[in-house]
Amino acid sequence: MMQAVSWVDDIYDRLQMMQVQKERVYAGKEPAITTEEYKITTREVKTLLLSSKIPVLVALVYGEGNEVQKINALQGEMTKVAEILWQANKDTWDEASKKIFLSFSKIIDPVKEATFKRFLHGTRARSIVSDFLKSNLSTFYKIFTFIRNKKRAIFEK
Repeated sequence: MMQAVSWVDDIYDRLQMMQVQKERVYAGKEPAITTEEYKITTREVKTLLLSSKIPVLVALVYGEGNEVQKINALQGEMTKVAEILWQANKDTWDEASKKIFLSFSKIIDPVKEATFKRFLHGTRARSIVSDFLKSNLSTFYKIFTFIRNKKRAIFEK
């Protein structure tokens, strides 16, 4: 589930970069990034937010339950933040900034934290079992094959 964590973090970081850029520009300060970097960041956010790869991956691993709902909620809320950022201008920035802050503090951050904890706990058990089976099944198979071949050799004599 590292892909899902990385996906959320990539969007989160880019949204923060966009927010800092707007904050600095509208306050008359030196921009944090160039206009070209901002455009690239915006395109990357759009591409990441429109992707269905991670929600599908989460559904495949966990089923269509709570984890998928949380990923969808994060995707939806981060899309709202992106839309606020895209629509904001110098005149609307104070209100937009407050909406963004509330979205992060009340929805995105708590859901992100809960989802990451669930991924950590859910994949830990799966990973342990998976690693155990991968490493030991080959050994079991070799032992079983050896015994089976020995039995065949005995019966064929």
